[in-house]
Amino acid sequence: MNGIGIGIGRKRKSYWSNPLQDKYKSLLAAVSQKPSKSVQNAQNTFMYRISGGNSDSRNTLAKLSCIIPYCAGMPLAVDALLWWNNPVRKATLSVHAPDYTLLEGFTGDSANSAYINTGFNPTDDGGTLYTQNNCSVGWWFRNTRTTYSSTKIHGIAVSTNKIYINPWHSATKARIGANGEYYDLTTVNGGSMLFTINRKNATTINAFIDRLLTDNISNNSVGLLDGDIYNLALNNGTTAANFTSDTIGLFYAGSELDQTDVNVICDALDQLMFDLNTSVAVLNYPADGTLIDTNIWTITNPNTTSVEFEQNNAIIMRSLGVSSTADANNIKATFDVPYGVFIGSLVDIYKATVYRSLNYRFGNLNRFVIQRYGNLNQNLMFRLYNGASYIYDLDIGEYEFVIFKIVYTATHRLSFYKWSNDAWLLIDSYITTNICGNVKSIDMSSTGYLATETHLRDIYITKKDFNTLTP
Repeated sequence: MNGIGIGIGRKRKSYWSNPLQDKYKSLLAAVSQKPSKSVQNAQNTFMYRISGGNSDSRNTLAKLSCIIPYCAGMPLAVDALLWWNNPVRKATLSVHAPDYTLLEGFTGDSANSAYINTGFNPTDDGGTLYTQNNCSVGWWFRNTRTTYSSTKIHGIAVSTNKIYINPWHSATKARIGANGEYYDLTTVNGGSMLFTINRKNATTINAFIDRLLTDNISNNSVGLLDGDIYNLALNNGTTAANFTSDTIGLFYAGSELDQTDVNVICDALDQLMFDLNTSVAVLNYPADGTLIDTNIWTITNPNTTSVEFEQNNAIIMRSLGVSSTADANNIKATFDVPYGVFIGSLVDIYKATVYRSLNYRFGNLNRFVIQRYGNLNQNLMFRLYNGASYIYDLDIGEYEFVIFKIVYTATHRLSFYKWSNDAWLLIDSYITTNICGNVKSIDMSSTGYLATETHLRDIYITKKDFNTLTP
C-alpha cells in the first residue's frame, strides 16, 4: 500500500447560525474589505430574517427595490453604501462626506453640505415594485439632535411632489411625503425612530413609527418623481439642499409594506443590533463589599439628616422620613445606551406607604421603573413614565424580591423578564413611541417622607444579544 494514503476528514463546523443566503454571498463578493466572521453571521441572519426566515414566512425583501443598512457593521464606509438586494449598485457620498460610525451609520454635517445620494430613482429603479400609487420608503434614524427644525429634510421634492421626511420638523411633529404633498405626523421629540411611509393608492397614504401604524391619511398622488432620493439632505430637483445633522442607519424603498412586513424589518433590525455588539458591559456592578464606588455612583439626599446610602453586598437606600419632596434620596450612575439589556436583583424591599423606585431614565422626566407605590400589600410594578404620568403598568407578581431583566430594543420594544425556575420568564412586552432615545442613567430614589429601605445588587447593562445572559 506504499504511496497510498487514506484519511477520514472531519467536517468543518459552520459559523452560520442560519442558511447562507444567495444575496448575502453576492454582497460579500462585492465588498472591498470583508467584516469579521461574527459580523458576517449577524448580517446573513438579518438577510435571512427579511427573506422569509421569520415566524410569518414573509419575504419582505422581495417587496424592496432598494435596501441599504448603513448601520450593519461594514468596516469601511464605502462598503456600508452597497444595496444589499443588488450589490452591483451603491449609494455615493458628497465631496465633503458625512461621518461614518460603525454600528450606527452616517451623520450629516449641515455646515459642510454633507449628504448621501442613495442612487435610487423611483422612475428608473422602481420597476413593478415602486409605482406612483403603490410604494413605500423607510428610514431609521439614530438622532442626537437637541432641537427641532423645519429645514432638515431627507428625500426628493419637486414643487408639490415629495418623497421625503423631516423626522423632527416641529416640537411634536415629523413631516412626511410619498408621491404627493407633505403631511405632518404626530411623533415625539428627536425622531430617533424607524419610519415607514406608504402610498396605498391614488388618494391615501399611511405611516408606521417603528411597529405602530397611524390612521390612513387622505393625500392625493401627484406623480412618479424622476430623480435620486438623498439621505441627510433634500434633492430639490436641481441640487442638494436642506442639509441635516441626523444620523441614519437604514434606508429602503419598494412596494407598500403592511404590518407583517414592518414587524419583520423591526425584528430583524433589533436582532442585528444586538448581534453586532460586543459582550463588553456598559455597567457591571455586583455591589460586593462595603464601599460604594463613587467613581460610578453619585449620591444626593437633601431631605435626610445624614447620608443614607451604604453598601453591604448590595447598595442600600434608606429614607428617614424627613420631608415629602419627590426623589429626594437618590443614588445615580450615568451612561448612554441607545438599546440594551438591563439586569439586576432587587432584594429586601421593606414595606411602607411611600413609593420607592429603581429608575432607568431617558432624561430628566421619561423613564422605565420598578416601583412599589402607596399600598402596604402591593406587588412590585414595572412602569413606563412619560413625564409625571405612567403610560404602562405591569404587575411583576413579586412582593419583596425579584431578579429582573429589561430589554429595550433598537425599535423601542420594551420587555420585562424575571428569573424563575432557572430560566428567564417573559412577563410582558410593550411597544412605545411615546418615549424613545438613549437611556442615560440608573438610579434609586424615594419621596423621603416616610421611612423605607431598598437593596439593589448584581447590576449589569449591555448592548449584546440578550438571549444568552443569565444572572
